[in-house]
Amino acid sequence: MEPAVIAIMERSLNAGGSAYHIVMTEEDLSSSYPGMKRYTVRLSSEGRTLGLVRTNSYEYPPSTSLRARDVAAETTTRWEEQLLRDPDTFLSSLPPIPATG
Repeated sequence: MEPAVIAIMERSLNAGGSAYHIVMTEEDLSSSYPGMKRYTVRLSSEGRTLGLVRTNSYEYPPSTSLRARDVAAETTTRWEEQLLRDPDTFLSSLPPIPATG
C-alpha cells in the first residue's frame, strides 16, 4: 500500500508575469522504515514541475538540531522569497528534474 501524501504547506504566487504553485508534502514511510517521514517540496507552473526537493527524517541524526520537516518548510519559504525577488535568476538556478520511468 502506498503511503498517503499530505499537503503541509501550499503557496500560490505570481512572479514575472507567471503563476506558480509551491507545495510541501509529507509521507509517512513507517510501514517500511520505522519512524521515517519523507518531505517533498515541489514548484510548478502551468502543470509542469520546475523544481523538486526531497528530504527525510533518516537524514538527520537525533544529535543535531535539524529536522527534516523544518528543512522542507525553510526550503518552501526560501523558494517563495527568491521567486518573488528575481524569478529568472531563481528558476535558472534550479537543478534539472530527474527523469522517471
